[in-house]
Amino acid sequence: MKIRFKKFVNMTEEETVSVWQMRNSDSVRLKMYTQDRIPLQNHIQWVSELKDRSDCIYFLVRADDTIAGCVYFTSISEKQCEWGYYLNPKLQNGGFGIVLEYYAIRYAFETLGVEKLFGAVIESNSKLYKNHIRYFGFLSDSAFDSERTINGNKIKFCGMSLKKSDWEKWRNPAVMKWISALGVKTPFLASPSA
Repeated sequence: MKIRFKKFVNMTEEETVSVWQMRNSDSVRLKMYTQDRIPLQNHIQWVSELKDRSDCIYFLVRADDTIAGCVYFTSISEKQCEWGYYLNPKLQNGGFGIVLEYYAIRYAFETLGVEKLFGAVIESNSKLYKNHIRYFGFLSDSAFDSERTINGNKIKFCGMSLKKSDWEKWRNPAVMKWISALGVKTPFLASPSA
């Protein structure tokens, strides 16, 4: 399986629409900070504005010829950035998220060169939160906790972080076995300009 990252600003029209559909699916949007359905024209405009921003990078991720999901890095500084991802609903709960997370972490530390990667997971998705900790060594980090009012309800997002120095010591044979079992051999990790 070949994993490829492609910047949103370089997507074709068809890919842009596919990402919009994926982001608006209930299984994705109901776990995000912004849970409203996004109109297509707003999405197209937002993607076009990304080319002028240096504080964030959004990637479409392909597994062979299938659009597998998206990974993004926001609030990018020399020292740290926030990250997140979402999967094509057809690939959820199949373990592909572990593969995507592994290469996203590598991209943050090896290509972006940050010292700390942080993120937050909606409290109701405790399984994913625990997987970040179990498989990749993230630590609970209340500095990145947040509470947002979404559709009139207060929703908690649980923060976590991973330092580059801890990642460099990271070893998880189960993750590497899973990547090997899926046949991921030489994924293409895009440079910041790709």
